[in-house]
Amino acid sequence: MATYTVGTRTLTDEFLISGLGKEDVILRLPWLQKYNLDINWKSGELMFRPKQYIKIPRNGSIFDKEDPEEIIAQVDIQAKMSVSQTMAHTVEQKEQKLEDLIPEYLHKFKTQFEDREAIITLSI
Repeated sequence: MATYTVGTRTLTDEFLISGLGKEDVILRLPWLQKYNLDINWKSGELMFRPKQYIKIPRNGSIFDKEDPEEIIAQVDIQAKMSVSQTMAHTVEQKEQKLEDLIPEYLHKFKTQFEDREAIITLSI
């Protein structure tokens, strides 16, 4: 590992020593990706991008305003059912009439589709 300075920045990287001929250094893609420089290909200049900071405003959260018991109840309720489970439960609760489920041409056989225990008759 070698520590070196480029402009005002001090960097640390691993270098491979090689007979480069007239070149002082060869920068490979991993090095360029690591530092994500702006490159002026015409002049051959490399410029480090300025550091960017994102300021995230702190808004009050539910933990600042509500009673801890209410928060625990809300978290507990949310832990019991997901949105998809709630939707599936709502769909299941919607009961349909037997006539709506059976095609009209089979209505004369409606008794075959009703929920009732099967009656078995044996002839001997």
